Amino acid sequence: MSPLRGLICALSLLLPAAAAFALDISLALDSIRHPAFAAERVSMQPQAGGTVLRIGALRVGGREFRDLQLTCREFNWDGGNVRCRGGSAKVGPGGTARLDFSYVAARKTLDLKIHDAPATALAGPLPELAAWQPRGTLAGSLRLVGSHAEFDIVATGLAFANAEGS
Repeated sequence: MSPLRGLICALSLLLPAAAAFALDISLALDSIRHPAFAAERVSMQPQAGGTVLRIGALRVGGREFRDLQLTCREFNWDGGNVRCRGGSAKVGPGGTARLDFSYVAARKTLDLKIHDAPATALAGPLPELAAWQPRGTLAGSLRLVGSHAEFDIVATGLAFANAEGS
């Protein structure tokens, strides 16, 4: 076997092992601050099939959410900029919301897209709606630039009922 062929064989055996070790890297941040939200105890852990983000506390719109977990199929963190594609987040007892987001730190810009989330998921961030038994699906986008916000929400088959179900 030629030396070049031997080197290629050795690299083909070592590269998958090196990639496996790269999955053991994790990141933890004390806090992320933005005029519209604050996140504390943020951690990132790559895993097979994606990256898991955990947020110990998220404050937004006068509310606080604890122990959030988001899984991103495609995740990129570069120079303070964060991008998640193919994400899913458990949002209370109502289900899982599929989403994509990007955050550009230098411009303090957050773009969030939610894809066909069950309306029952509203009971997670808005527990006072649980008694109204929301049904249907929600999709939409949110763009935060500094303290300016733009929303676009689409509801499909949205319905509410009272505590008796009528």
